[in-house]
Amino acid sequence: MKRLLITAAVSLLVSAAAFGAPPSIVPVRDVELPANFAIATDVRWATDKSIYVSNFQKGVSEINLVAPSKSRLLLAGGRSGPPQSGPATSMLLSEFLGVSKDYLVVGSPLRQIAWKARNGAQFMQEVFSTALDVDALNDRAVVLGVRGDAYGRWGSVGATLWLASMTPDHMYFEPVSAVPVESIHKCGFPGIGAVRFYPDGRFVAVAGVQPGASLYDQHGKLIREWRTDDLGIDDRCTVTDAQADAFADSGVRAEWMKERRVVDEVLPLPEGPLLIIRERRGDRMTWRGMLLPFDGKPFVVPIPLSSPSMTARLHADLRGDRIVFLLSNLGSPATPPARVILAHVAR
Repeated sequence: MKRLLITAAVSLLVSAAAFGAPPSIVPVRDVELPANFAIATDVRWATDKSIYVSNFQKGVSEINLVAPSKSRLLLAGGRSGPPQSGPATSMLLSEFLGVSKDYLVVGSPLRQIAWKARNGAQFMQEVFSTALDVDALNDRAVVLGVRGDAYGRWGSVGATLWLASMTPDHMYFEPVSAVPVESIHKCGFPGIGAVRFYPDGRFVAVAGVQPGASLYDQHGKLIREWRTDDLGIDDRCTVTDAQADAFADSGVRAEWMKERRVVDEVLPLPEGPLLIIRERRGDRMTWRGMLLPFDGKPFVVPIPLSSPSMTARLHADLRGDRIVFLLSNLGSPATPPARVILAHVAR
């Protein structure tokens, strides 16, 4: 009996050594953003010492983490005329970012996707009705959203997850999957759903308007799904037509959003995708990580961040074991300004 117990204990130790300790997130320091970044919306690592930040109506900038006041504007805010394919000198709403070693991609919920080679100066753009998240790897992008027609107008059918190949002058889209367009139309607001590449070309997609998290190979073939029914996420679109019409009022939409537990972000941890879930607790908005391991059952990874703003969102990017968080507050001018928090993944 004693020998059996010793053998079992050794097996557990070997197993723990093989898989390592569960990851935890440890904040390191805050970085104060310049005042004109009060309503920033997304973040990506640019270098070890700088980040790209999408600044909503004020375009996209690179910010030096050592000297944040030394920001460099890459794409201006504002737009003249309707979006069209070709060179982009500005973007009405720069909301989502994707960055690879080759390209920088900017997504907007208002009929526009822009990109440029990282060593180039000129952004190009394509008409895309509603982008709800983007990511990039090498010369490819993944986009969650509805493409629409050549003018950005919605249809009633079509893909809502896309792979795109990029050159410095063109972006070529191919459909991957089709979450019902009606669900995106009713419930797919910016801040619901996320996509992210793994370094080997696989990518994770969380639609946010129907249950499940999906893993695809580099060609867009579905290779795995995780059930989200028991993870404490409100990822079903059950609103009526009347409720959907009422969402035209941003205040009504914000009230509905603040009561939902939604996926703000997904990070490609080696152990498996880490969903960053936003949920209200009393008078504060809080976040928790939910790791979907490739081996084993999902478990919570605490994220020690919160905000008094009911419109707050948390976006993040991973570089090795370093995480940069952007805590945005998209409410009134009285809400706290956006914060950048540097952290690392401890194991």
